[in-house]
Amino acid sequence: MPDELKYHSRHSLGELEIGLRNDEQWWGALTAVEVLENYTLATMGGPRPALNSLLLLPMIADQAPPAPSGAELICKGKAYVSGSAIGVAAFRLG
Repeated sequence: MPDELKYHSRHSLGELEIGLRNDEQWWGALTAVEVLENYTLATMGGPRPALNSLLLLPMIADQAPPAPSGAELICKGKAYVSGSAIGVAAFRLG
């Protein structure tokens, strides 16, 4: 059963990425990210990924940016970053 974790809206994109990476080691791999009220709600589940393999990038006009070399798109969604809701794309590195 997937777990849902909340992250406060004051985090920067980098802080959110680090928080998600750390929580993946406890709760399992990230499967979805969305905005709920003034929080980022992340759904975690499945096998734990390799340490530090998650990468969050901002969306470009509702489109995921090109995948970095050796990375795979996990999910797209919205997240609260520094007090504003933005589109984000989550990638899994190699």
